Amino acid sequence: MSISHLLHIGRSALQASQFGLDVTANNIANVNTPNYTRQRVVFAPAESVSVGGGLRGSGVTVDGVERIYDAFLGHQVYRANAEMLDYRLREQTYTRIESVLYPSDETSLGRLMDEFFNAWQDLASNPAGSAERQVVLSRAEALAGNLRGLHGSLENEIRYSNTLLEGYTDEVNRLASEIALVNREISRVHGPNFSPNDLLDRRDALIEELSGYLDPTVFENDRGVVSVLVSGGQPLVEEGMAFRLELAEDPDDHGFYRLSLRGTDLTNALQGGKMKGVVETRQKMVEFQGDIDRLAAAFVLELNRLHTAGYDLAGNLGLEFFAPLDVGVVSLSGNQGGVGASAQAVTDPAELTLDDYEIRFTSSSTFDIVNTTRGTVVASNQSYASSSPIEFDGLHVVLSDVTGPPAGGDRFQVSVTRDAACQIRLNLQDPGRIAAAQASDALPGDNRNALAIADLRNAKILGNGTTTCAGFYQSLIARVGTAAQDASWKAEAKAAVTQSMADYRSSVSGVSLEEEQIRLLAFQHAYQAAAKLVTIVNQLMEDLLKL
Repeated sequence: MSISHLLHIGRSALQASQFGLDVTANNIANVNTPNYTRQRVVFAPAESVSVGGGLRGSGVTVDGVERIYDAFLGHQVYRANAEMLDYRLREQTYTRIESVLYPSDETSLGRLMDEFFNAWQDLASNPAGSAERQVVLSRAEALAGNLRGLHGSLENEIRYSNTLLEGYTDEVNRLASEIALVNREISRVHGPNFSPNDLLDRRDALIEELSGYLDPTVFENDRGVVSVLVSGGQPLVEEGMAFRLELAEDPDDHGFYRLSLRGTDLTNALQGGKMKGVVETRQKMVEFQGDIDRLAAAFVLELNRLHTAGYDLAGNLGLEFFAPLDVGVVSLSGNQGGVGASAQAVTDPAELTLDDYEIRFTSSSTFDIVNTTRGTVVASNQSYASSSPIEFDGLHVVLSDVTGPPAGGDRFQVSVTRDAACQIRLNLQDPGRIAAAQASDALPGDNRNALAIADLRNAKILGNGTTTCAGFYQSLIARVGTAAQDASWKAEAKAAVTQSMADYRSSVSGVSLEEEQIRLLAFQHAYQAAAKLVTIVNQLMEDLLKL
């Protein structure tokens, strides 16, 4: 083996040690850099050479810089992060709803109902008193205003879900585009002995940010390029191409946005992230708003029933105290026929169930009536004739051929509770028209109807006759509070899992200054030894030249 070959070995050792020092220094410099993954030099023996009939080593070569990364741990972090942010959003949403429904002891709906019934009790003590009558109207207006305010606040929260989805969709599309761009850069520079580690770190950070909104599943090919699938396998990123998440309003579901990707509806397939939290909490908010509407409808119905059975100060039968309930008939957007609702009314308040219904056409001439609240069939195989009344459970509905007959599969939703809290209004303004008496010949001292209305606070008119208005309201508050607490507990648990996974990943991929200092010393000694080797070889060459 020649002396020049020894010099070549020494030079390769110097270069390898210097490269190791460079990588170690870069690790140390990035110890506090977010999403930085520790790197390690991969050394390999240089190609052996034949000397004297045998193979001899020819030094060391750098095979590349390895990124210390565990893909499985990365996927676990993505999943845990998606679940944590899902429950964080639920917690925040339910906490806001709780503050809407119960802002304080003094301004809560329960307190206003108590004051309203107390006013009727005071009126019963002095049924002819003008001040007491005015207080009844004042308390009624405050109660109605609170119900309208609750409905409006919940409506704002429901609408806010669409605003959130708009922002989240923009972020998802931005992240998908950036991931695709990084994929293209990685594909361009990736080679057998070169890995673009900084680009890989950048892409992992983007995918982790994406997991806050959706539930990504990541597959990497042998060129270091990934495909990102979401919500059960729909491609969001395929190598260098990103697909856009789209939003479209659903007119049959409160105008809520539905999410789609390449024509596939993802709304009910979301498995994590803040988008799933929005989709599921908005449905709960609709339920809460429906409960407030049901409470308002039951309250109006029972109060009007009692009030119209009494007599005012002039001996007249009582008017409806609140504006009567409206019947809402909604044609679903998918209907193919030309039928529309031409009239609707309450025919018998005593028969009202406050349930929701659907009129479902089974053909152009027959329909079923289904109680969607209870999941029961009210009437089946009914004959349809344009403009003929359809009557059931105290309701009167008229459907007419507007542009043509109905088509099989057409549906019409019927409800007396929808927006009842939003529409509640006093029907009388004159205190003298308050019907406190039960008999016209016992005026002005008859207080029996006022007592009956005051006793309505103890009447079980909700929950299929199992609870009072106050009890129903307290149950609603409890359900919202429980939902907020449950989301908080789950968010804390998921946060602990996320942190644990992140810590474990950091222990594998993060920079440890102690370990890097050890490597720094090792490369330093290797460099010094290689330099000593080169010095000795130089001396040998000088001695050889002197011969």
